[in-house]
Amino acid sequence: MDETDAFTGQRTRIMMRVGTILVFVESQGDLREEQPYSDLAKIQIDRIKKTAEGKNPDI
Repeated sequence: MDETDAFTGQRTRIMMRVGTILVFVESQGDLREEQPYSDLAKIQIDRIKKTAEGKNPDI
């Protein structure tokens, strides 16, 4: 089961669990409330899943 949580404040933090892999992503600056946090997290989850399958996430 995959899980994702995102928190915003001075910096935005997205924490994800994809299977047994734990991922922490932190923004360099302040993201606005209208930013698509869940979309950003889903992109990272897809990249992690591809990498875990031995595929290149950049293609």
